[in-house]
Amino acid sequence: MDLTIIIRSDKGHNNPQAGNQAEALVSVLQLEIDAIRDQAMIEVVVVDSGSADSDLRSLTRLFPSVRIVPSEVELSLAQSYNLGANLARSRSLLFLSADTLLAHGSLLKCLDMVVEHPRVSLFYGELFAINNGPGGKAAHKTPPDAEDVAKGLTPPQPVRLGPSVPMLVSKSVLLEVGGFDERLDERDAQQDLCSRIKDFGRDVIAWEEIRAVDIGPSAA
Repeated sequence: MDLTIIIRSDKGHNNPQAGNQAEALVSVLQLEIDAIRDQAMIEVVVVDSGSADSDLRSLTRLFPSVRIVPSEVELSLAQSYNLGANLARSRSLLFLSADTLLAHGSLLKCLDMVVEHPRVSLFYGELFAINNGPGGKAAHKTPPDAEDVAKGLTPPQPVRLGPSVPMLVSKSVLLEVGGFDERLDERDAQQDLCSRIKDFGRDVIAWEEIRAVDIGPSAA
């Protein structure tokens, strides 16, 4: 089994307040990758748009096996994800924003889901947003029914995806439907892809065990 993790990073993910979030995310992912190295071939592609040269040098020095794809102009989420998908060597793609930290064990669960549900072409996870406002935590998720909970699955409607929700997608199906629509904003580009994959005749599943935490400034 193989998997390409595509991380979108931009200058907003590299600042004095938050630190180099892409670097922090890759550090966490590397521990997960090392733990399952004998079970899967995993590559990491960081599409970096608009960051300082020093940020790229830091990533390259610390993680020589990670593929850094620099862009001098700032790319949208859809543009970054499409660029990463075209360069990916694997059949399954996991899309993450640099400020989205996966929960421990999520990578192995992603690989298991691809094997167990071959007709599902897109899984999206459960995202928690950390902030300092009232409540302190928000979640994007669909209320599950009892049968789906028993299977570890939740239905995809009527959720509205947040911009940092992790998405696990079949590369062949993604390319077949034309990738992410680069005319749309972050939220709509992800929602639109779900709709087009369903129209293509493949399944789209919300799976709450793919858990992530949004630690970016946009969560505030």
